[in-house]
Amino acid sequence: MSICYRDAWNSIHPHEEGHTFTPDNSLMAQANWVWPFRRLDSIFVRCGEHGGPTLKITDCQRVFDQPEGDIWASDHFGLIADLTNPLEQ
Repeated sequence: MSICYRDAWNSIHPHEEGHTFTPDNSLMAQANWVWPFRRLDSIFVRCGEHGGPTLKITDCQRVFDQPEGDIWASDHFGLIADLTNPLEQ
């Protein structure tokens, strides 16, 4: 209970769902999934005693969310985040 984490996606895109498991991926569109489409992937940044993250979250984006030709990297998209040390700015 003493550790808190901030979700990098929600920090940068508070009003966007950012689904990573979605029928936008043709691998999922072809399957008859009953699974709820949503954001399965997350990047969590540990928060300090002050309640804010210990690293500054400067960006978070979906990756592998487009095919290369007809080939998808995975059945779900990934996330990448840019983090910086707030003490070095």
